[in-house]
Amino acid sequence: MSLSSCLEYLPQTWWLHIGDRPKKNVLVCGYLDEFSLKFLSEISQSVFLFSCDLTMTPKNNLTLVEKGELKNYEYDSIIINQYSNEALLTKIDLFFLINNFLGENGTVCLYEHSESFYSLFRKPFHVLLNIFYDRRKYEFEVNTNMKYIKHFETISYGNRPHESHINGVYFTNKNTFLLKEKFKSYLFNSPFSRLFTNTSIWVMCKKNTCPNMLNKLEQFVQSTPDIPWEGSKPEIIKIYYKSGKIIFSLTSRRGSQPEYIVVIAFNAASILQRDNEKKIINYLQKKPQLSSYVCDYYFDAKFGNSKIYLMTELSGVTVDIDNNNLMVMTERAVAVLNVFTKLTILVDRNEFLSDLLQSYIAILKKRLPDYLSDILLIEGYIKKSNIQSIPSVFMHGDMKLENFVLDKTNHIAGLIDFELSEIEGFPLLDLLYLITYNLQTRKGYDFSHAFWALFKNKTQLYEQNLVNNYCNQYMLSSNQKKLLLVVFFMHHYSQRSKINVHFEKELLEIESSLKCVKEIINLAAG
Repeated sequence: MSLSSCLEYLPQTWWLHIGDRPKKNVLVCGYLDEFSLKFLSEISQSVFLFSCDLTMTPKNNLTLVEKGELKNYEYDSIIINQYSNEALLTKIDLFFLINNFLGENGTVCLYEHSESFYSLFRKPFHVLLNIFYDRRKYEFEVNTNMKYIKHFETISYGNRPHESHINGVYFTNKNTFLLKEKFKSYLFNSPFSRLFTNTSIWVMCKKNTCPNMLNKLEQFVQSTPDIPWEGSKPEIIKIYYKSGKIIFSLTSRRGSQPEYIVVIAFNAASILQRDNEKKIINYLQKKPQLSSYVCDYYFDAKFGNSKIYLMTELSGVTVDIDNNNLMVMTERAVAVLNVFTKLTILVDRNEFLSDLLQSYIAILKKRLPDYLSDILLIEGYIKKSNIQSIPSVFMHGDMKLENFVLDKTNHIAGLIDFELSEIEGFPLLDLLYLITYNLQTRKGYDFSHAFWALFKNKTQLYEQNLVNNYCNQYMLSSNQKKLLLVVFFMHHYSQRSKINVHFEKELLEIESSLKCVKEIINLAAG
């Protein structure tokens, strides 16, 4: 079995190749996005940034350096983005850096422009030469001491190469996006791919084998006999990175139908979320009327310095957020939400819910120190409010249509992503999230605009009816609805939203949301 063989067409990502082995020094030359820098920060003692246009303020182990300072260290990994700035390093600089300052087990990842279709078209013989002969690879072989040199052609959108065929950006139609990416994968797997690409990704190592994470994942799968496979040859069909974790989709089925989801969690926050998901799935599996909505196999283990989680992938397709039948799908989702609520509702959980609210308050104080007076106002309102009569219910915490799985008849067969779920949470919040995501899809609203729309009843009539029916069914009064709207704000900004205080747009969104909260509190006070 070789998990890596199925990824030959992919311009494999640098973070996959450098693996999760702790690094002492890592060098980044040129632009790298915030998520990637966070990942490097998580697994490295020091990250040195040269000519890197930061989207966040340097802190902790991220250090800006000048060109003359590059020779002061030995590096475990070097990542160079020449695509965003071709004058960043000359050929001599590049070869000198690789040969003299890369550690014995080091890895280099280089992004650069490939020859354009236009330039090749003007040189017909050059076209054939480029298809069957890689001159640039020959340059690296002659001028560096690299034993392993791998070349990937890809397409760049902006100043960052498109690395993986599943990169987490689905635009508005996920299923169409995945179809395009599948076609692109076949194109990249042909020798003619160079005629249609604009970017080269080079991965180089001093040893004959690259210490990539696929090797380690393959060893894990082979050494875990408890994993039941349908076929004999598991392979990877999807892979992408999200903050703090790498997500794989594995299968041994014919036709590349997904069989398992594997998540490798790197930081404490990601591990905590995945451990919570495991607890939630174990709880739901014991509920006969709810067990069919969740995966039936969940396994976790230590994975080097990280933790790995493996679960069965539910059979079906996730809801397309560009679906023309948005109202029908929303109503079906609410029907499933009601099933969960009726089977898990508990009364007299005042103490538990109060503790939950206090945890939200504590996080908000830490995340939003500049708005402490507003947070204290919310805290005072919460203490004065009557939460004794509010029941606790199972709360998904991130309920959106994309987290529902459909069967062949377009009916809901499952629910995924329980990282933020609570066995005993607040009623109504999941429905508010569902409508909020609809507003984001339908009108492009950010959270604050959606929050105002919910408060002012500026949503579609059927959505208003869903909220009213829910409140009537579970006997939530008008004042309790206002309280739960405030709790909705607290949950979003303490549990879900990744606030970046350096972005003015995000601060304006928070301020607008706080203004709405204060209006709700004033209205509740009469």
